[in-house]
Amino acid sequence: MGRNSQITVTRIDYSNDERTTEQLLAALKSHNWVERRGVAQTLAYRADRSAVEPLIECLSDSKPQVRDQAILSLGMLGDKRAIEPLIAMFSNPECAYHAARALSWIRSRTVVKPLNIGIEV
Repeated sequence: MGRNSQITVTRIDYSNDERTTEQLLAALKSHNWVERRGVAQTLAYRADRSAVEPLIECLSDSKPQVRDQAILSLGMLGDKRAIEPLIAMFSNPECAYHAARALSWIRSRTVVKPLNIGIEV
């Protein structure tokens, strides 16, 4: 399933069909963590803002690989709705580096103070 899932995600990545966005969002709930991570990355590359809230939900994924990709994908999307959830990720030392990196990609004055705090830690 894992290898085929990645192939499917790669094919969906290049389609502008709205149904594929729905399929990708549904795949974020897959039992396969490799698929969830791949889907999180694909959604960022598609620059689809409808993925922001589902990616925020992925910040609590049980697999660190999925959480890290969700963090980076939120940064790539650059949507201000992700700022507060990304700031909250500083409380997890395993996520702080990626959260700081992702926040640096979001253009907002709200981001400057948390980044300074993250650097001091």
